[in-house]
Amino acid sequence: MIFSGELGRFGGTASLMQLEKIRLIKAINPSVEIGWDGGVAVDNAYSLVQGGVNVLNVGGVIQKSSDPRTIFSRLQQEINKTSVL
Repeated sequence: MIFSGELGRFGGTASLMQLEKIRLIKAINPSVEIGWDGGVAVDNAYSLVQGGVNVLNVGGVIQKSSDPRTIFSRLQQEINKTSVL
C-alpha cells in the first residue's frame, strides 16, 4: 500500500512522486500487488494505473461529489483505458 496524502485530510491530493516507489518495488518483485490510498481522482486514475498501481482506494472524490454515480463511472472509464491500449 502506497499512502499519498496527509493523515486526517479526507479527499486530499495525490503526490504522483510516490510512483517512483512503485517502480522500485516492482523492480524487486514484479508480481506484487500495489494499492494506492490518497488523492485518487478522475484526472489521475489513468496515470496511477499506468504507473503500476493495481488497487485504487477511492473515497473522498466519490463521497464529496454531488453525483457519486457519475464520478464512479468516470473513474472506471479512466481505469479501463489502460486495458484497451
